[in-house]
Amino acid sequence: AEYMGILLVSMLSSIHRCAARAAVPMMRLATAAKGVKAPKAPKSSDAETSKLKRPTNAMFLYASEVRPKVKAANPSMSLPEMTKTIAAQWKALDDAAKAPFVAKAAALAAQYKTAKDAADAAKPPKPAAKMTPYTSFVRDNYAKAAAKVPASLVGRERTMETMRVLSAMWKAK
Repeated sequence: AEYMGILLVSMLSSIHRCAARAAVPMMRLATAAKGVKAPKAPKSSDAETSKLKRPTNAMFLYASEVRPKVKAANPSMSLPEMTKTIAAQWKALDDAAKAPFVAKAAALAAQYKTAKDAADAAKPPKPAAKMTPYTSFVRDNYAKAAAKVPASLVGRERTMETMRVLSAMWKAK
């Protein structure tokens, strides 16, 4: 009974919303009872719409141009089969035939880089992380701890052992 009351309140509140937004909660309620998942409402925020998309590469440019022709020639071909066929055609092309697609992909990449650099320049800088007592201790004593580590250790092992020594120094402090 309590669950039905919650459903009724939810339905009544959704009726008072605008028609476009009320349809999604109503559909969710109707399909939830049947055990079927309802489609989620599309998200549209300024962050998503302004997000830069990576540029298309040469092979995908070729595929978007050739796909309608391959589909017309083989209407019953599935998407994975079509993709394999187009990839094989791309692989068989010589460099002269690939050149226009490679040039267009390079132009798109340059355009993307320019837009990305402009977007990165417009972002405010991230604030510096606060210096904790432990990070201050590590900064001040790293050279002493590294001197205690055997020279036979290199790379990650040396760094890990140095951090173990620093941890022991911190605990002994």
